[in-house]
Amino acid sequence: MPGGQIKTPSLGKIDVTNLVTLVNSNQVKPAVAPIGLDYLFEPLRRAGFEPELLDLCFCTDIMQEISQYCHRRKPAFWGVTMRNTDDVYFSNQHSFVDTVRFIINALRTHSNVPIVMGGVGFSVMPETIMELCGVDFGIVCEGEVSFPELLKRLSTGQPYEDIPGLVYRTAQGIKRNAVSFADLSSAPNEPVRRMVRLRHAFTISGSSCRPHEGSRLRRDEFWDR
Repeated sequence: MPGGQIKTPSLGKIDVTNLVTLVNSNQVKPAVAPIGLDYLFEPLRRAGFEPELLDLCFCTDIMQEISQYCHRRKPAFWGVTMRNTDDVYFSNQHSFVDTVRFIINALRTHSNVPIVMGGVGFSVMPETIMELCGVDFGIVCEGEVSFPELLKRLSTGQPYEDIPGLVYRTAQGIKRNAVSFADLSSAPNEPVRRMVRLRHAFTISGSSCRPHEGSRLRRDEFWDR
């Protein structure tokens, strides 16, 4: 996947629509459902936003997929997850940074709205990933509280520099706030997960991972968009 030159981030005028598109950038096979994004569904909905999943896991033409999506839908914000920085195989050592960087460029090509990145891979080295990929903001560790709060403040023009775990750009460079883990005592015992509905169990044999039916590997056989 070509990296290309990153486009200069530009927040421009933030749309007043409430659509937040969460992008699954993980294309590793065997496939892993983007459960982390699903945990953002209810917090975003309670904050007044409309969360939606754009799943690129089985996508073969990222630019076309994003172009078609932006033709149908006009998000006010993008939320991009980076699950890993590489494939963690010593013999392969394949980095995912170029793929994520390409995805960010494709998002900027078709939509000039803020891009927020999160996920375990991003949280490992947020300043470096943010610089390489050219995103506007990042959230380190938990996003259930900080991510909706950031979007609310951006939508209303309020200061956001004090949000825990936020990574953002200043005139002096990229700044990262300290992480403050959320108080989950008031959260529902069972989190509402509505974007990713697992439809099949998996069997793992050697290096293969497939539905019990043994049918062709397709996204909709694993989870629903």
